[in-house]
Amino acid sequence: MATHWDKLNKLIIENWERQKKFLVELFSGRSFFGDMELAQKNIMHSSAYMYNLLKDADDNMDELEIFCRMTGLTERGASDEEIKAVLDDIKGYTNVDKIREVIKTELLAKYKHLLFYRIETVYQDFISTYRRGIKERKEAAQQNAQ
Repeated sequence: MATHWDKLNKLIIENWERQKKFLVELFSGRSFFGDMELAQKNIMHSSAYMYNLLKDADDNMDELEIFCRMTGLTERGASDEEIKAVLDDIKGYTNVDKIREVIKTELLAKYKHLLFYRIETVYQDFISTYRRGIKERKEAAQQNAQ
């Protein structure tokens, strides 16, 4: 679960900590994560918008400069060179790569396991149904033969 981190107002980092605390408390119940530790681990900030701006950084310097000020990476009126110097830091702040890694290593692994289990269950149901059908036809043929 990720939030739109870049949609927070000024002081992004401080606001995120407050928002995360609220979300952890909100989603710690049995209907969601089940406990605070799991909620704490699985609620992450994200900024896909900023991540995408980095792809064309030269064309997005104004927006990147605002983000740099909000995160404290640069001061107001930072030059394009100063902003370019912190592009890797901005990418880290977006948290997109971390979320991608969690999806690949944790969620897909669980999904593969669940998918395999589902396929195996459907296959076993098919085999049982097929065997039952053969048995019923065999019994019917034996009754007709008598």
